[in-house]
Amino acid sequence: MRRQVFGFGMALVGLVAIFTSACETARGGGWIPSILDPTAKATYGFQLVCNANKNSVQGQLTYHDHGSNAAFPGGVDIHGEIPKFDLSTVPTTCAQLDIGSPPNITQFQGQYRPQGVGNCDAQPSECGTFTVFVADETFCPVPGEDAWAISLSGGRYDGYFNGNCVQGGNVTVFN
Repeated sequence: MRRQVFGFGMALVGLVAIFTSACETARGGGWIPSILDPTAKATYGFQLVCNANKNSVQGQLTYHDHGSNAAFPGGVDIHGEIPKFDLSTVPTTCAQLDIGSPPNITQFQGQYRPQGVGNCDAQPSECGTFTVFVADETFCPVPGEDAWAISLSGGRYDGYFNGNCVQGGNVTVFN
C-alpha cells in the first residue's frame, strides 16, 4: 500500500547545514515508489559520515527513479557526492552540530552527476545539486517505518523531487 508523506522539510538552515543538519553518520539502501510512474520503483543507496575525530563530513549516494514521464523520459539516474568538508574551517564541531537536532533525522546536500557523465568540469550543464532528507523510524504514519526524500536542482534533472516512506530497505541514522 502506498502512503504519501507530506511536509518533507528541504530548507537549509545555516552554513554548515549545507552539509548536514546535525553531525550524524547515516546510511541506507532500498526503494520508494517512483514519482514518475507509480508502478515503478525509485531505488537509492547512500552513506554520510561525520567523523568527530577528524572534525569532517563526507558522503555519497546513488539514486535511480526507474519510472519515466514526459519531463524525464529516461527516468532519473544519478551519482552524488558530498566532498570531504573540514568543519575546522567554520566555527563549529561535530558535537556542536548535534545540539538541538531531532533524533534519527538528518538532511544533507552535495553535487550530483547523471550516470554516464564522467566529469562535471567537462559537462557542467549536466550536473547540479541534490538535497536528501532521511528519517530513521520516525516521520511516517506507521511506527518503525523509515522515510527518504530527494530534491534535485540544476543540471539535467532540475526540479525533480521524490519522497515517501521506505517500502523496502532501511535507513539508519546514528546520532
